[in-house]
Amino acid sequence: MSSTGGFPFRSENYLASFDDDLLLRAVVKLGDETGQLTKYRSRFPGYTDLRLFAGPAGWQATAATNEHNQGDLNQQVLLQIDGARITSPVLLSSPEAGHQKNWMPVLGGVLPALVTDCAPTRVVRIDLDRQFTQTIAEHPAPAIANNFRGGSQLVPVDDGYVSVIHERLHGQVPRRLYVHRVVHFTNGFEIDAVSRQFVFQLRDVEFCAGLALDDGRFILSFGENDREAYLAVVPVQEFIAMLLPIGATDMSAR
Repeated sequence: MSSTGGFPFRSENYLASFDDDLLLRAVVKLGDETGQLTKYRSRFPGYTDLRLFAGPAGWQATAATNEHNQGDLNQQVLLQIDGARITSPVLLSSPEAGHQKNWMPVLGGVLPALVTDCAPTRVVRIDLDRQFTQTIAEHPAPAIANNFRGGSQLVPVDDGYVSVIHERLHGQVPRRLYVHRVVHFTNGFEIDAVSRQFVFQLRDVEFCAGLALDDGRFILSFGENDREAYLAVVPVQEFIAMLLPIGATDMSAR
């Protein structure tokens, strides 16, 4: 959030807990204890677009950061969530790679794995003990995926993984318009089915960065206009039924 309405646009992060009925139980602001990395002056201090997952070291998250390079470029970073603290940052991308945003964690693996791009589809695995990143899958993507941008985590299902991505549309006025799709990946991380485009509540800056499977339902977390956060609940069968095989007609919108 920004206290001035302009730059710097400082991001703050909160950890929320809910009961089984998704009633909010507690919210705690996460303190930034990542001072071991050199920080530079940035228009976007703090960590943005956290994607939470249970990793080998407990709760972890991927995020975008701009303040760890002199060019104010987006880099991807892996963070540890330790109680109410953000700690142990590991930079995953370098400024030489240009802006890097929206890497999607793959749930269910022994080591953290991330989808870095949708078209072509590229998946990397991180070995924190040896401090290296290894490409474990890279595939051409169907043409419809050329505008796909990362969104939620990849959640395992019976025949692969599902995720929610966003596409940026250019409207008649100079503002951002985001629409979403459900995407199915095979076990080998090839895109073979997608949903039609959809929005949650309005056609503006909506952004889904969370997807979880819980007791027969998918829970999606999304933000609106960088100011408000919401949860959406979709029964599993309804969620999966949104998917259409690649090549199906009329996949643009519903």
